[in-house]
Amino acid sequence: MGSPFDPWMRTHVRMGARIGPVIAKSLHTAGTVAGWEPWTKTRFPEGADYVFRAGLATARIDRESDTGEYWEPNVWIIHQVSPDAGCQTTSWLACAALRLPTQPAVVG
Repeated sequence: MGSPFDPWMRTHVRMGARIGPVIAKSLHTAGTVAGWEPWTKTRFPEGADYVFRAGLATARIDRESDTGEYWEPNVWIIHQVSPDAGCQTTSWLACAALRLPTQPAVVG
């Protein structure tokens, strides 16, 4: 199998991670149609599913209820972390988690 197309996924795989499950409905965003139009720079003249710039899935527009709804998919990236690693892991988040609660890590 080749490398993933996505550059962030490819980076994690090179760091030793494995690709986990796809979560079809990971991030939910909802709002009024009037809120969606300027945010997406797209007109929604009727209720339907629309492709919009920067969307990974379609937005469902319902004109009757004046709502726009979007579910963004996600892919889990799994790093193997050992508590005995002494933070010699390639994942800064996992390293920070290993330090809690006795050695809080500042992330940012």
